[in-house]
Amino acid sequence: MWEALALSKFTDNVTIMDSNHSFSAVTSVQERVRSKSSIRTIPNTHVDEVIGNGSCVTEIKVTNKATLQQYDIPVNGVFVAIGMEPQTSILRQHAETTPKGFLKISTSTQISIEGIFAAGNVCNTPYKQAIAAAGMGCMAAIDAENYLKTLFRKKKFQSPTTCKK
Repeated sequence: MWEALALSKFTDNVTIMDSNHSFSAVTSVQERVRSKSSIRTIPNTHVDEVIGNGSCVTEIKVTNKATLQQYDIPVNGVFVAIGMEPQTSILRQHAETTPKGFLKISTSTQISIEGIFAAGNVCNTPYKQAIAAAGMGCMAAIDAENYLKTLFRKKKFQSPTTCKK
């Protein structure tokens, strides 16, 4: 819902769809969204497909989970927000995580797997949302670059420009 509020500053029509029957945002944020005539909410709906014409998004195909009715909605763009559950399942069996599945990071962005860095909402940091994720993305890029420089110095990794083809 925060994302919809931000997007509503740049467009006249924002539609929020959630696959749950009710929205999980705090009540005050839901009230802010409902007070904006430019934001429409559609709960209990799943996006099945995003359709385009080769250069632009033109519509989405959706299914109402309660009625199983499928229908198309014309759109000019799609913004995907995954909510607050970290999408870390690919790393959970190898990396150290919190009980809720967030990746534990050290004082930098390094996780418990050497050479893997994390940023944003998948981390166990209390700082969430776009601006914190963007800042952490920059931190992770710098940490990854420093890690690779260390490997180069230790001769454990060859630069792609020096590798034989």
